[in-house]
Amino acid sequence: MNGRFGLGLLLVCLASLLIHGCASKPTNPDNSQNVSIATSFKQLGISSNVSRVLLEINGSGFTTMTQDLEIANGIVRAEVEVPFGANRVFALTAYAGQTALYYGADTADVSAGAVTEVSIYMRPQVPMIKITPIYGSFSEIGREGTLSVKVYNIDSLFGISLRLEADSSVIEFRSAEAGGFLGTVENTLFFVQTYPHYLAIGYTLRGNNYQPNGVTGSGLIATVRFVTKKIGTSPISINPTYLRLIDWQGSVLPRQGQIYIENGEVEILGS
Repeated sequence: MNGRFGLGLLLVCLASLLIHGCASKPTNPDNSQNVSIATSFKQLGISSNVSRVLLEINGSGFTTMTQDLEIANGIVRAEVEVPFGANRVFALTAYAGQTALYYGADTADVSAGAVTEVSIYMRPQVPMIKITPIYGSFSEIGREGTLSVKVYNIDSLFGISLRLEADSSVIEFRSAEAGGFLGTVENTLFFVQTYPHYLAIGYTLRGNNYQPNGVTGSGLIATVRFVTKKIGTSPISINPTYLRLIDWQGSVLPRQGQIYIENGEVEILGS
């Protein structure tokens, strides 16, 4: 059976909210529907940094509704009465303390007797480096898989170095290649070295500290290849001690605040 890591790439940061209507049993006389919402942090592409998820619903004819989603074992849940009507906007914000890490929104119609799926892409709102997908599972030992290392909302990145760690008894890192965020092969240098328990990566622009140079925005730093070795679960971690992002003068990025890290996980289910 094929591993599901590749499929997971399509689901990263996607929250599918199913809104159930019931024509034979109206919920109340105000033409509104009791909406049950449940989704997982894994489905959202969000790791353990998140301490709070806020749902906001707005549309014509009613005041904006807000509700904190209950978080239990990585699952977020909520129930709320949503007035029937077109173009209801569902927005999710994921917080770490007072900091909004992710935000996403989608528009849908709510009516009796219908099931509406609201798909919300949760985009990072802060400087972040992230393993994508957050979670992947495989049903075979000896199977090859890939994961991505991405940066978000970074300003004037000239170079980055990092150390990717895993349980080497469960998976073994094999190789990595540049993701292209910093530019073409002619304009960049990429270094990778495999060790028993980790993978070291360096990625930088060619240039010097006499001419301003750097890339701003979000993008792919590296694609990493590995092979599964035994049944079990392995975290995929970016060690903060060895993580360094710099601008063209060698100053640490981001210049203000911090870089948030979202780690991943691989589970091997069978042989």
